[in-house]
Amino acid sequence: MKLRNILLLFSIISLLSSSTFSHTDENESSATFKLDGEPTIRIGLLRNVYSATITTRDGSLVAVEGNEPQKFLNVTSVRASSQAYQTPSFEYYQFEILNIATREEAEELANRIKNETRENASVMVGNTVDTWRIRLETEKETRFEAETYVADLTAKGFVNVQIIPVKYTSPSDEAIELTKQIAQNPKSKVRSLKSTSSTKSPNIQTRRKNMNAFINTGLREAVVSNLSSLKPITIGSSNPNGIVYLNGKRYRGKMEVSTTSSGRITVVNVVPIEDYLLGVVPAELSLPQLEAQKAQAVAARTYALGNKDAYDDEGFDMVDTIWSQVYKGVAIETAMGTQAVKATRGVFALYKGKPINAMFTSTCGGRTEDSGNIYEFNEPYLKGVNCSLEGGEHFSPFLIKTSREPALMRNEGNYEFVRLASKYAVNNFLFV
Repeated sequence: MKLRNILLLFSIISLLSSSTFSHTDENESSATFKLDGEPTIRIGLLRNVYSATITTRDGSLVAVEGNEPQKFLNVTSVRASSQAYQTPSFEYYQFEILNIATREEAEELANRIKNETRENASVMVGNTVDTWRIRLETEKETRFEAETYVADLTAKGFVNVQIIPVKYTSPSDEAIELTKQIAQNPKSKVRSLKSTSSTKSPNIQTRRKNMNAFINTGLREAVVSNLSSLKPITIGSSNPNGIVYLNGKRYRGKMEVSTTSSGRITVVNVVPIEDYLLGVVPAELSLPQLEAQKAQAVAARTYALGNKDAYDDEGFDMVDTIWSQVYKGVAIETAMGTQAVKATRGVFALYKGKPINAMFTSTCGGRTEDSGNIYEFNEPYLKGVNCSLEGGEHFSPFLIKTSREPALMRNEGNYEFVRLASKYAVNNFLFV
Protein backbone atom coordinates (compact mmCIF):
# COMPACT_ATOMS: atom_id res chain seq x y z
CA MET A 1 0.00 0.00 0.00
CA LYS A 2 2.37 2.64 -1.26
CA LEU A 3 2.13 6.14 0.26
CA ARG A 4 -0.32 4.97 2.89
CA ASN A 5 1.66 3.86 5.93
CA ILE A 6 1.37 6.70 8.45
CA LEU A 7 -1.75 7.16 10.57
CA LEU A 8 -2.71 10.85 10.81
CA LEU A 9 -6.38 10.73 11.68
CA PHE A 10 -5.83 11.08 15.42
CA SER A 11 -3.61 14.15 15.05
CA ILE A 12 -6.00 15.74 12.54
CA ILE A 13 -8.94 15.18 14.90
CA SER A 14 -6.96 17.23 17.41
CA LEU A 15 -6.53 19.98 14.83
CA LEU A 16 -10.25 19.91 14.07
CA SER A 17 -11.05 20.41 17.75
CA SER A 18 -9.32 23.82 17.77
CA SER A 19 -11.66 26.79 18.04
CA THR A 20 -11.29 28.24 14.52
CA PHE A 21 -9.69 27.58 11.14
CA SER A 22 -7.65 30.51 9.95
CA HIS A 23 -4.64 31.54 7.89
CA THR A 24 -1.37 30.75 9.57
CA ASP A 25 2.01 32.45 9.65
CA GLU A 26 4.74 30.46 7.93
CA ASN A 27 6.85 30.71 11.08
CA GLU A 28 4.29 28.64 12.96
CA SER A 29 5.18 24.95 12.91
CA SER A 30 1.77 23.51 12.10
CA ALA A 31 -1.87 24.50 11.88
CA THR A 32 -4.91 24.19 9.73
CA PHE A 33 -5.45 26.51 6.81
CA LYS A 34 -8.52 27.41 4.79
CA LEU A 35 -8.33 27.75 1.00
CA ASP A 36 -9.32 31.08 -0.52
CA GLY A 37 -10.47 29.43 -3.75
CA GLU A 38 -11.34 25.92 -4.87
CA PRO A 39 -8.69 24.17 -6.97
CA THR A 40 -9.41 21.35 -9.39
CA ILE A 41 -7.91 17.89 -9.16
CA ARG A 42 -7.03 15.74 -12.18
CA ILE A 43 -7.63 12.03 -11.64
CA GLY A 44 -6.34 9.51 -14.16
CA LEU A 45 -9.28 7.10 -14.41
CA LEU A 46 -8.31 5.27 -17.61
CA ARG A 47 -4.67 5.03 -18.63
CA ASN A 48 -3.43 3.92 -22.02
CA VAL A 49 -6.67 2.40 -23.32
CA TYR A 50 -7.90 2.04 -26.90
CA SER A 51 -11.33 3.61 -26.37
CA ALA A 52 -13.88 4.78 -23.80
CA THR A 53 -17.55 5.70 -23.70
CA ILE A 54 -18.67 8.98 -22.11
CA THR A 55 -22.35 9.69 -21.52
CA THR A 56 -24.69 11.94 -19.55
CA ARG A 57 -28.34 11.90 -18.52
CA ASP A 58 -28.38 15.61 -17.68
CA GLY A 59 -28.97 17.50 -20.93
CA SER A 60 -26.49 16.89 -23.75
CA LEU A 61 -22.73 16.61 -23.96
CA VAL A 62 -20.49 19.60 -24.67
CA ALA A 63 -16.87 19.57 -25.81
CA VAL A 64 -13.93 21.96 -25.51
CA GLU A 65 -10.64 21.70 -27.44
CA GLY A 66 -7.93 23.47 -25.47
CA ASN A 67 -9.12 27.02 -24.82
CA GLU A 68 -11.45 27.19 -27.82
CA PRO A 69 -15.16 28.01 -27.44
CA GLN A 70 -17.46 25.31 -26.08
CA LYS A 71 -19.25 23.16 -28.67
CA PHE A 72 -22.64 21.55 -28.10
CA LEU A 73 -22.52 18.00 -29.44
CA ASN A 74 -26.33 17.52 -29.28
CA VAL A 75 -25.86 13.90 -28.21
CA THR A 76 -25.85 12.15 -24.84
CA SER A 77 -23.17 9.54 -25.59
CA VAL A 78 -19.82 9.61 -27.41
CA ARG A 79 -16.95 7.22 -27.99
CA ALA A 80 -13.42 8.49 -27.39
CA SER A 81 -10.40 7.06 -29.21
CA SER A 82 -7.37 8.23 -31.19
CA GLN A 83 -6.22 8.33 -34.80
CA ALA A 84 -3.00 9.09 -36.67
CA TYR A 85 -2.45 12.74 -37.55
CA GLN A 86 -2.52 13.26 -41.31
CA THR A 87 -0.44 16.16 -42.55
CA PRO A 88 -2.69 18.23 -44.85
CA SER A 89 -1.75 18.48 -48.55
CA PHE A 90 -2.20 21.66 -50.58
CA GLU A 91 -1.50 23.04 -54.04
CA TYR A 92 -0.36 26.37 -55.37
CA TYR A 93 -0.01 27.31 -59.03
CA GLN A 94 2.89 28.60 -61.09
CA PHE A 95 2.82 29.81 -64.72
CA GLU A 96 5.10 28.99 -67.62
CA ILE A 97 5.26 29.50 -71.39
CA LEU A 98 6.76 26.35 -72.90
CA ASN A 99 8.49 25.13 -76.08
CA ILE A 100 10.14 28.35 -77.21
CA ALA A 101 12.54 27.54 -80.09
CA THR A 102 15.52 29.78 -79.26
CA ARG A 103 16.93 31.61 -76.27
CA GLU A 104 16.68 34.91 -78.15
CA GLU A 105 12.94 34.44 -78.69
CA ALA A 106 12.50 33.54 -75.02
CA GLU A 107 14.40 36.62 -73.79
CA GLU A 108 12.47 38.90 -76.14
CA LEU A 109 9.14 37.51 -74.87
CA ALA A 110 10.25 37.81 -71.23
CA ASN A 111 11.13 41.49 -71.77
CA ARG A 112 7.71 42.12 -73.32
CA ILE A 113 6.02 40.56 -70.28
CA LYS A 114 8.10 42.72 -67.90
CA ASN A 115 7.34 45.89 -69.84
CA GLU A 116 3.61 45.31 -70.31
CA THR A 117 2.64 43.62 -67.03
CA ARG A 118 5.46 44.85 -64.76
CA GLU A 119 6.03 41.25 -63.65
CA ASN A 120 9.36 39.52 -63.51
CA ALA A 121 9.81 36.60 -65.90
CA SER A 122 12.80 34.26 -65.99
CA VAL A 123 14.17 32.43 -69.01
CA MET A 124 14.93 28.77 -68.27
CA VAL A 125 16.03 25.66 -70.17
CA GLY A 126 13.01 23.85 -71.63
CA ASN A 127 11.59 20.53 -70.56
CA THR A 128 12.41 19.02 -73.96
CA VAL A 129 15.65 19.02 -75.95
CA ASP A 130 16.66 22.28 -77.62
CA THR A 131 13.75 24.27 -76.24
CA TRP A 132 13.36 27.14 -73.78
CA ARG A 133 10.66 28.25 -71.38
CA ILE A 134 9.66 31.29 -69.36
CA ARG A 135 8.70 31.10 -65.66
CA LEU A 136 6.49 33.96 -64.47
CA GLU A 137 7.04 35.28 -60.96
CA THR A 138 3.35 35.29 -60.00
CA GLU A 139 1.90 32.38 -58.00
CA LYS A 140 -1.78 31.75 -57.19
CA GLU A 141 -3.31 29.74 -54.33
CA THR A 142 -6.52 28.50 -56.02
CA ARG A 143 -7.37 27.02 -59.39
CA PHE A 144 -9.95 29.73 -60.02
CA GLU A 145 -7.40 32.48 -59.40
CA ALA A 146 -4.93 30.71 -61.70
CA GLU A 147 -7.41 30.43 -64.57
CA THR A 148 -8.45 34.06 -64.17
CA TYR A 149 -4.81 35.12 -64.31
CA VAL A 150 -4.19 33.13 -67.51
CA ALA A 151 -7.27 34.69 -69.10
CA ASP A 152 -5.93 38.17 -68.32
CA LEU A 153 -2.56 37.37 -69.90
CA THR A 154 -4.25 35.92 -72.98
CA ALA A 155 -6.28 39.11 -73.38
CA LYS A 156 -2.99 41.04 -73.39
CA GLY A 157 -1.63 38.87 -76.20
CA PHE A 158 0.44 36.38 -74.22
CA VAL A 159 -0.80 32.97 -75.38
CA ASN A 160 0.06 29.40 -74.46
CA VAL A 161 0.54 30.23 -70.77
CA GLN A 162 0.46 26.92 -68.89
CA ILE A 163 -0.79 26.42 -65.29
CA ILE A 164 1.72 24.32 -63.33
CA PRO A 165 0.28 22.86 -60.06
CA VAL A 166 2.78 22.39 -57.22
CA LYS A 167 1.77 20.01 -54.43
CA TYR A 168 3.11 20.38 -50.90
CA THR A 169 2.35 19.33 -47.33
CA SER A 170 1.91 21.85 -44.55
CA PRO A 171 1.48 20.72 -40.94
CA SER A 172 -0.45 23.00 -38.61
CA ASP A 173 1.26 25.20 -36.04
CA GLU A 174 -0.12 22.76 -33.44
CA ALA A 175 1.67 19.80 -35.04
CA ILE A 176 4.96 21.70 -35.15
CA GLU A 177 4.57 22.86 -31.55
CA LEU A 178 3.69 19.35 -30.37
CA THR A 179 6.78 18.00 -32.15
CA LYS A 180 8.88 20.49 -30.16
CA GLN A 181 7.09 19.52 -26.93
CA ILE A 182 7.94 15.84 -27.47
CA ALA A 183 11.56 16.64 -28.31
CA GLN A 184 11.93 18.70 -25.13
CA ASN A 185 10.50 15.97 -22.92
CA PRO A 186 10.77 12.63 -24.74
CA LYS A 187 10.16 10.59 -21.54
CA SER A 188 6.70 12.09 -21.06
CA LYS A 189 3.84 9.75 -21.89
CA VAL A 190 1.63 12.71 -22.85
CA ARG A 191 1.23 13.18 -26.60
CA SER A 192 -1.43 15.90 -26.62
CA LEU A 193 -0.48 19.55 -26.94
CA LYS A 194 -0.24 21.27 -23.56
CA SER A 195 0.01 24.80 -24.97
CA THR A 196 -3.14 26.05 -26.69
CA SER A 197 -1.93 29.31 -28.22
CA SER A 198 -1.74 28.08 -31.82
CA THR A 199 -4.53 27.70 -34.35
CA LYS A 200 -5.82 24.47 -35.87
CA SER A 201 -6.72 25.83 -39.33
CA PRO A 202 -3.90 28.09 -40.55
CA ASN A 203 -4.40 30.72 -43.23
CA ILE A 204 -2.56 30.77 -46.56
CA GLN A 205 0.45 32.60 -45.15
CA THR A 206 0.81 30.05 -42.35
CA ARG A 207 0.43 27.15 -44.77
CA ARG A 208 3.22 28.45 -46.96
CA LYS A 209 5.38 29.22 -43.93
CA ASN A 210 5.01 25.65 -42.68
CA MET A 211 5.46 24.13 -46.16
CA ASN A 212 7.15 20.71 -45.86
CA ALA A 213 8.14 21.43 -42.23
CA PHE A 214 9.41 18.50 -40.15
CA ILE A 215 7.01 16.93 -37.65
CA ASN A 216 7.13 13.84 -35.47
CA THR A 217 5.87 10.89 -37.52
CA GLY A 218 3.99 9.37 -34.57
CA LEU A 219 1.59 12.23 -33.84
CA ARG A 220 -1.96 11.16 -33.02
CA GLU A 221 -5.16 13.08 -32.46
CA ALA A 222 -7.76 12.56 -29.76
CA VAL A 223 -11.09 11.74 -31.38
CA VAL A 224 -14.48 12.33 -29.77
CA SER A 225 -17.61 12.10 -31.91
CA ASN A 226 -16.85 14.12 -35.06
CA LEU A 227 -14.08 16.13 -33.34
CA SER A 228 -10.38 15.40 -33.70
CA SER A 229 -7.57 17.41 -32.16
CA LEU A 230 -3.91 17.36 -31.19
CA LYS A 231 -5.03 19.15 -28.02
CA PRO A 232 -6.88 17.37 -25.21
CA ILE A 233 -10.67 17.27 -25.72
CA THR A 234 -12.73 17.89 -22.60
CA ILE A 235 -16.26 16.44 -22.43
CA GLY A 236 -18.92 17.48 -19.94
CA SER A 237 -22.63 17.89 -19.45
CA SER A 238 -24.50 20.96 -20.67
CA ASN A 239 -25.88 21.06 -17.12
CA PRO A 240 -23.16 22.73 -14.98
CA ASN A 241 -23.97 20.33 -12.13
CA GLY A 242 -24.56 17.35 -14.38
CA ILE A 243 -23.08 13.90 -13.87
CA VAL A 244 -20.96 12.24 -16.56
CA TYR A 245 -20.60 8.49 -16.98
CA LEU A 246 -17.29 6.92 -17.97
CA ASN A 247 -17.86 3.37 -19.18
CA GLY A 248 -21.01 3.33 -17.05
CA LYS A 249 -19.49 4.72 -13.82
CA ARG A 250 -20.78 8.06 -12.51
CA TYR A 251 -18.50 11.03 -11.81
CA ARG A 252 -18.79 14.71 -11.10
CA GLY A 253 -16.83 17.25 -13.14
CA LYS A 254 -15.65 16.64 -16.71
CA MET A 255 -13.66 14.07 -18.66
CA GLU A 256 -10.52 15.06 -20.56
CA VAL A 257 -9.32 12.81 -23.39
CA SER A 258 -5.69 12.98 -24.52
CA THR A 259 -3.31 10.75 -26.46
CA THR A 260 -0.37 8.76 -25.09
CA SER A 261 3.08 7.82 -26.33
CA SER A 262 1.80 4.33 -27.18
CA GLY A 263 -0.86 5.79 -29.49
CA ARG A 264 -3.79 5.13 -27.17
CA ILE A 265 -5.77 7.49 -24.91
CA THR A 266 -5.89 8.55 -21.28
CA VAL A 267 -9.14 9.77 -19.72
CA VAL A 268 -8.79 12.21 -16.83
CA ASN A 269 -11.57 13.32 -14.49
CA VAL A 270 -11.13 17.08 -14.02
CA VAL A 271 -13.15 17.84 -10.89
CA PRO A 272 -13.30 20.54 -8.16
CA ILE A 273 -11.54 19.26 -5.05
CA GLU A 274 -14.62 19.36 -2.82
CA ASP A 275 -16.62 17.26 -5.30
CA TYR A 276 -13.63 14.90 -5.57
CA LEU A 277 -13.64 14.37 -1.79
CA LEU A 278 -17.28 13.27 -1.86
CA GLY A 279 -16.08 10.14 -3.69
CA VAL A 280 -12.97 9.67 -1.52
CA VAL A 281 -14.00 9.98 2.13
CA PRO A 282 -16.56 7.10 2.17
CA ALA A 283 -14.23 4.94 0.11
CA GLU A 284 -11.34 5.44 2.53
CA LEU A 285 -13.24 5.37 5.85
CA SER A 286 -16.48 3.48 6.41
CA LEU A 287 -16.50 4.11 10.18
CA PRO A 288 -19.94 5.72 10.81
CA GLN A 289 -18.67 8.50 13.05
CA LEU A 290 -18.97 12.08 11.80
CA GLU A 291 -15.88 13.43 13.60
CA ALA A 292 -13.76 10.61 12.22
CA GLN A 293 -15.02 11.28 8.70
CA LYS A 294 -14.36 15.00 9.12
CA ALA A 295 -10.79 14.13 10.05
CA GLN A 296 -10.58 11.88 6.99
CA ALA A 297 -11.88 14.73 4.81
CA VAL A 298 -9.11 17.05 6.04
CA ALA A 299 -6.49 14.33 5.56
CA ALA A 300 -7.72 13.51 2.04
CA ARG A 301 -7.96 17.18 1.06
CA THR A 302 -4.44 17.82 2.35
CA TYR A 303 -3.06 14.78 0.57
CA ALA A 304 -4.65 15.89 -2.71
CA LEU A 305 -3.19 19.39 -2.44
CA GLY A 306 0.24 18.11 -1.47
CA ASN A 307 0.44 15.61 -4.32
CA LYS A 308 -0.74 17.65 -7.31
CA ASP A 309 1.25 16.78 -10.45
CA ALA A 310 2.40 13.49 -8.91
CA TYR A 311 1.77 11.89 -12.31
CA ASP A 312 2.76 14.89 -14.40
CA ASP A 313 4.44 12.74 -17.07
CA GLU A 314 1.05 11.09 -17.65
CA GLY A 315 -0.91 14.33 -17.58
CA PHE A 316 -2.74 14.16 -14.25
CA ASP A 317 -2.33 14.57 -10.48
CA MET A 318 -3.39 11.25 -8.99
CA VAL A 319 -4.94 7.87 -9.72
CA ASP A 320 -8.14 6.51 -8.20
CA THR A 321 -6.54 3.58 -6.32
CA ILE A 322 -4.53 3.07 -3.12
CA TRP A 323 -1.47 4.29 -5.00
CA SER A 324 -2.95 7.75 -4.37
CA GLN A 325 -6.37 7.74 -2.69
CA VAL A 326 -9.30 5.44 -3.39
CA TYR A 327 -11.85 7.41 -5.42
CA LYS A 328 -15.09 5.78 -6.59
CA GLY A 329 -17.09 8.75 -7.83
CA VAL A 330 -20.79 9.30 -7.21
CA ALA A 331 -21.64 5.64 -6.49
CA ILE A 332 -19.78 5.62 -3.14
CA GLU A 333 -21.12 8.94 -1.82
CA THR A 334 -22.92 8.86 1.55
CA ALA A 335 -24.89 11.41 3.56
CA MET A 336 -22.36 11.37 6.41
CA GLY A 337 -19.35 11.60 4.09
CA THR A 338 -20.93 14.55 2.28
CA GLN A 339 -21.69 16.22 5.62
CA ALA A 340 -18.08 15.74 6.73
CA VAL A 341 -16.70 17.25 3.51
CA LYS A 342 -19.03 20.25 3.67
CA ALA A 343 -18.33 20.83 7.38
CA THR A 344 -14.57 21.05 6.72
CA ARG A 345 -14.80 22.77 3.32
CA GLY A 346 -11.45 24.23 2.29
CA VAL A 347 -9.61 23.13 5.45
CA PHE A 348 -6.27 21.38 5.17
CA ALA A 349 -3.23 20.78 7.37
CA LEU A 350 -0.17 22.97 6.98
CA TYR A 351 3.45 22.70 8.11
CA LYS A 352 5.85 25.62 7.61
CA GLY A 353 3.66 27.17 4.94
CA LYS A 354 3.07 24.02 2.88
CA PRO A 355 0.46 21.24 2.91
CA ILE A 356 1.71 18.30 4.90
CA ASN A 357 2.27 14.95 3.23
CA ALA A 358 -0.91 13.58 4.77
CA MET A 359 -0.26 9.86 4.54
CA PHE A 360 -2.77 7.58 6.22
CA THR A 361 -3.58 3.90 6.41
CA SER A 362 -6.72 1.81 6.36
CA THR A 363 -5.21 -0.88 8.57
CA CYS A 364 -2.98 -0.69 11.66
CA GLY A 365 -0.61 -3.46 12.67
CA GLY A 366 -0.20 -2.14 16.18
CA ARG A 367 2.28 0.66 15.55
CA THR A 368 3.19 2.92 12.65
CA GLU A 369 6.75 3.78 11.60
CA ASP A 370 8.83 6.94 11.24
CA SER A 371 8.73 8.09 7.63
CA GLY A 372 12.53 8.31 7.50
CA ASN A 373 12.79 4.56 8.10
CA ILE A 374 10.72 3.84 4.97
CA TYR A 375 11.01 6.71 2.49
CA GLU A 376 13.63 9.13 1.24
CA PHE A 377 12.02 11.90 3.32
CA ASN A 378 11.84 12.22 7.10
CA GLU A 379 9.07 14.61 8.10
CA PRO A 380 8.95 15.62 11.77
CA TYR A 381 5.18 15.16 11.84
CA LEU A 382 5.36 11.62 10.40
CA LYS A 383 6.57 9.81 13.50
CA GLY A 384 5.58 6.31 14.55
CA VAL A 385 2.71 6.02 17.03
CA ASN A 386 0.85 3.22 18.78
CA CYS A 387 -2.40 2.48 17.01
CA SER A 388 -3.51 -0.81 18.61
CA LEU A 389 -6.63 -1.20 20.68
CA GLU A 390 -6.28 -1.53 24.45
CA GLY A 391 -6.61 -5.29 24.45
CA GLY A 392 -7.96 -6.04 27.92
CA GLU A 393 -10.38 -3.12 28.02
CA HIS A 394 -11.63 -3.60 24.47
CA PHE A 395 -12.24 -7.33 24.65
CA SER A 396 -13.45 -7.63 28.27
CA PRO A 397 -17.17 -7.63 27.32
CA PHE A 398 -16.55 -10.74 25.22
CA LEU A 399 -14.53 -12.80 27.76
CA ILE A 400 -15.90 -15.67 29.90
CA LYS A 401 -13.89 -16.17 33.09
CA THR A 402 -13.77 -19.03 35.62
CA SER A 403 -12.01 -19.70 38.93
CA ARG A 404 -11.71 -23.43 38.24
CA GLU A 405 -8.28 -24.95 37.80
CA PRO A 406 -7.47 -25.87 34.19
CA ALA A 407 -8.02 -29.52 33.32
CA LEU A 408 -4.57 -30.98 32.68
CA MET A 409 -4.38 -33.10 29.58
CA ARG A 410 -1.96 -35.54 31.13
CA ASN A 411 -4.65 -36.73 33.55
CA GLU A 412 -6.59 -39.62 32.07
CA GLY A 413 -9.78 -38.39 33.67
CA ASN A 414 -9.67 -35.23 31.55
CA TYR A 415 -9.55 -36.97 28.14
CA GLU A 416 -13.26 -36.34 27.69
CA PHE A 417 -12.64 -32.59 28.10
CA VAL A 418 -9.95 -32.76 25.37
CA ARG A 419 -12.40 -34.39 22.96
CA LEU A 420 -15.06 -31.79 23.82
CA ALA A 421 -12.62 -28.88 23.38
CA SER A 422 -11.59 -30.28 19.99
CA LYS A 423 -15.22 -30.37 18.86
CA TYR A 424 -15.63 -26.75 19.88
CA ALA A 425 -12.37 -25.80 18.13
CA VAL A 426 -13.39 -27.21 14.75
CA ASN A 427 -16.54 -25.10 15.01
CA ASN A 428 -14.50 -21.92 15.68
CA PHE A 429 -15.03 -21.84 19.48
CA LEU A 430 -11.51 -21.59 20.96
CA PHE A 431 -10.37 -21.96 24.57
CA VAL A 432 -7.22 -20.25 25.83
